[in-house]
Amino acid sequence: MRTMTVSQSLTAAHELAKHGERHLLGLTGEPGVGKSTLAALLAADLGADAVAVSMDGFHLAQKELEWLGSARHLRLVGLPVADAAAHHQ
Repeated sequence: MRTMTVSQSLTAAHELAKHGERHLLGLTGEPGVGKSTLAALLAADLGADAVAVSMDGFHLAQKELEWLGSARHLRLVGLPVADAAAHHQ
């Protein structure tokens, strides 16, 4: 895995997009580090050549996802999404 700046990420994404082939670019990191923000930035910068697909909460049960819908503030303060249910009592 390689760490890149936002500028380097934009350059790399444009390099992938200019070849006219389909690519899947995955972003990894701890909760709250800005993966979704970077994905949205990359998609906006690439325009029609890209789409951001969120995988937030893919590992959670439907009941937890429904609960998180009314408790987004837990993610905003940096609590790991996997632990959010433990804070709802």
